[in-house]
Amino acid sequence: MFSTLSAQITQKEADEIVQQRLDGEEKPCTVYAKEAVQTEGFTVITATGETLELAYPCWVYYVDYAGETNGKYLIVKENNGNLLEVKTKKDTGPGNLMEWRVVTFETETIITITPDKVWYIESGYACPEGDDTGCFCYYGLITIKTGEVKTFNGKEYYELLTDAPNQQWNVVTYVREEDRKVFFYVEDCDKEYLMYDFNLEEGDEVVLVDPHFPYSVYGECELMEEDMLMSKFKVIEVGEIEYNRVTRKMMRLKHHFSDAYDIWVEGIGCIRGITFRTLQMSGAKQLRDCYDLDELIFVNEDPEFCWVY
Repeated sequence: MFSTLSAQITQKEADEIVQQRLDGEEKPCTVYAKEAVQTEGFTVITATGETLELAYPCWVYYVDYAGETNGKYLIVKENNGNLLEVKTKKDTGPGNLMEWRVVTFETETIITITPDKVWYIESGYACPEGDDTGCFCYYGLITIKTGEVKTFNGKEYYELLTDAPNQQWNVVTYVREEDRKVFFYVEDCDKEYLMYDFNLEEGDEVVLVDPHFPYSVYGECELMEEDMLMSKFKVIEVGEIEYNRVTRKMMRLKHHFSDAYDIWVEGIGCIRGITFRTLQMSGAKQLRDCYDLDELIFVNEDPEFCWVY
């Protein structure tokens, strides 16, 4: 996580030492810390009135596990970064935690477009008239994956390939990612368009071009005003979703002119599939699951559609 330590351990370095120690722990916890280096003789008064006295200058942390009375102190020695772990029992954490800062660790950016990424997307269509199930008839499974790297205008893009409908791999578009934004490139226009922006927050508006039909209704590469209105979405909700101990940002985007909406999951894309949008009229589609390097990283555990087989 870091390569060298200063002669006197800084707060950032101490936080990194603690984060490294806690990496891999599965129990949810909150980490508290004293704001400054504590000098020799500093004492912690626990919730039960016990005293923990320190014998050297150090950075002091307390790990509070959710739903448990047992926690632990992590003490980082200021002059060399050595870490001491002191486990506690029965509410022997600090009695004045409100005076301690909550440690927020830096997290790695979750990437959406990576080599060997595969999305499996279920496809269906409205059931025939007279069907009273209120569901969609199942059509089949669409597979989309990243392919080779291509260069356009000095920028590298991954091929985005699909096997539907003829079971041969065809290029849907070309995609690249930068600063939590995903762009796709259209050869005929020699132009890239925004596909996802995971920096958006509640209340933000964004114009999204359809990767399957990137041209305006007037056959132009530049969006006309009418196209921009039809392609505008507003972020109405921002939250989180967790799968297999990975927490991802999740956003709900509402269409400008209707009640239609999309759901985005960071690192995965639209819940209808990486290239599919709510307003596409080619039937119903929803993500089943997503793999990265053959590892299952996400399952759509709350599908919107039910299927009639």
